[in-house]
Amino acid sequence: MKNTYTAGQLAELAGVSARTVRYYDQKGLLKPIAYSEGGYRLYDDVSLSQLQKIKLLQFSGLSLEEIGRIVIGQESTNITEILWDRKMLLIGQRDRINQMISSLDNVIYSCKDIQDESENVRKAFEILKLTNMESSFDKQFALYEAYSENQKQWHPWVFKQMQLFPGAKVLDMGSGHGMVWIRNWIVIPEGVVITVVDKLNAGMNYLEKFYRENKRFLQSDVEFVFLRQDLEKDFVFEETYDRVIANHLWKFICDAEGLMQKAKAALTTDGLMISTLSSYGVVEQVNKLLGTLELPVDFSEEERREAKEHEQTEKSLRTVFPNVIEQVFENKLTGIDNAKIIMQYIENKFPAEYIKKAALWQKCTEKLNQYFKEHGTVTISNFTSLYQCRKE
Repeated sequence: MKNTYTAGQLAELAGVSARTVRYYDQKGLLKPIAYSEGGYRLYDDVSLSQLQKIKLLQFSGLSLEEIGRIVIGQESTNITEILWDRKMLLIGQRDRINQMISSLDNVIYSCKDIQDESENVRKAFEILKLTNMESSFDKQFALYEAYSENQKQWHPWVFKQMQLFPGAKVLDMGSGHGMVWIRNWIVIPEGVVITVVDKLNAGMNYLEKFYRENKRFLQSDVEFVFLRQDLEKDFVFEETYDRVIANHLWKFICDAEGLMQKAKAALTTDGLMISTLSSYGVVEQVNKLLGTLELPVDFSEEERREAKEHEQTEKSLRTVFPNVIEQVFENKLTGIDNAKIIMQYIENKFPAEYIKKAALWQKCTEKLNQYFKEHGTVTISNFTSLYQCRKE
């Protein structure tokens, strides 16, 4: 027989107040399954599970609006994956706070013996400026973080294209911080062995530390192997792999076709190489937006150069691999109304051009803010190509 509960009984089972249950009803998060003859709300065991999920998501820091999109079914309802995403967000916040603390420690230590206040300020400013320059945080991504509609789906989407299976052997060439693995950590199939090769220590150290601290959350027998080697100079393709991953790699490789040939030879007969290229679309649309301001700023040459690099890399992939399928990920940046963040994007994307035309940017900022005031927000679309390359 199906259990039914009044609002008070449901609240008692979940350890909340009856008022909370009624409030969730008003917000559309927890609707009664029926009403008693006396007009009381009635709930069942599914309702209890739903209420527990709502409280769990609230505890993890989600707003009621975000919880509504989840429990009503507009987003993924896998509670473990949702909580993992929340953990990643909190880790990011923690890392930024730790970075700020470290920067302040450097300032305090360096200035502790300086008596002159103006010299103290100058020294502190120089240290923080240097820290900001050396920061791994890339300002161009602030645009995506602040206004992206679909950015959080990027890593799950790439992971899905890998078509991993239990026991697969994977070679990740130039993994960086390994975010495609970290964001999908708990759904990597059991028995998968991932060999990570990168010559840069910063990303490798981050991923290796994360592996040590979070290994227990992996499915059984998932293993990471870390090799600090130069793919072109040191790494020897001795083994075969079911999957080879090359995310945003080729622009850092001197002989791209040569490395593609080695990767192809290292694939199993039905193996697959996943390769992503840098996104495109933002430069074109930012350039168009700036053109409306009638300022002598034009990134058309940079735009053509990026398009040529993209075309050449795709041509190389199709030359080396007999079977190449392109998938395109679209991401919309909506509600952009801040000139400063566009200027940050330009500064980071085109540093030489930014320095050369330094006198223009203040005027450009003023005109952009006036444009937003008169016309409202703008939307920019960017696109990222992913290639599934098969050996046969």
